[in-house]
Amino acid sequence: MVAMSYFYVRKDLSYIPNVAERSLLLEFLGAFYDPDVIDECRQFGFVPVGATVNAIAKEALSELKDSLPADAPTWTYEVDTIKGGGQEDYVISSKRRTYAEYERTSLLQDQMALMARVAEMEATMKVNALVSDDKVVYTQSEADRITAALALSSLSIVLWGVAILYLLAKKLCGI
Repeated sequence: MVAMSYFYVRKDLSYIPNVAERSLLLEFLGAFYDPDVIDECRQFGFVPVGATVNAIAKEALSELKDSLPADAPTWTYEVDTIKGGGQEDYVISSKRRTYAEYERTSLLQDQMALMARVAEMEATMKVNALVSDDKVVYTQSEADRITAALALSSLSIVLWGVAILYLLAKKLCGI
């Protein structure tokens, strides 16, 4: 099976109103003919274009770059760390992180910390259960719930007793 990719780009890039976006498009296209970039793609089964097609594409890119206005930004790649410069505008850096990626990493770290804490608490609970000599230990919240349940059940029993006495009195005495 053979798959080929083509890029169709208009000769007149004025349909892209932002000059920085125009120059980024050309940088993107140029990356496909950069040996450093395309060699990384080989591990995924991609093969660079032949020398003739490469020359034609580079010539077309050169013509497009010449058509850019003088104030068009030049994009650079941060291959080695550029202290302070790697975070500037128009720098393509593999070290940059999006906020969403940062948040996912942060949440993952929080999740791992919580899982470790839960495991520690479970281990502590198991040790406490073994040491407690069959005595059940409740938290204050659980003790309050148990007290409320006992009070409501006692009230229910009393009310059932009153209801039964009333029904018996009505049946026997005709009240």
